[in-house]
Amino acid sequence: MFRKILLRAKRQILKDAYIRAEEILQDAELEAQKIVSESEILKRIQFEAEKIKQDTIAACKKLKTESSGL
Repeated sequence: MFRKILLRAKRQILKDAYIRAEEILQDAELEAQKIVSESEILKRIQFEAEKIKQDTIAACKKLKTESSGL
């Protein structure tokens, strides 16, 4: 009888541990997806900022060239 109680307790502990492990994995996957999404957004922002910078440099060079011809 004591052995059956121990086996039930063991099974319950393993079941609870499995459930908790699944929850931890799900939380980790969600966090990873969030980080990847934020990383992609940051890359896009950096790309757009660099494009604006290059466009601004080009516009300044054009204005300088036009103003030196006056």
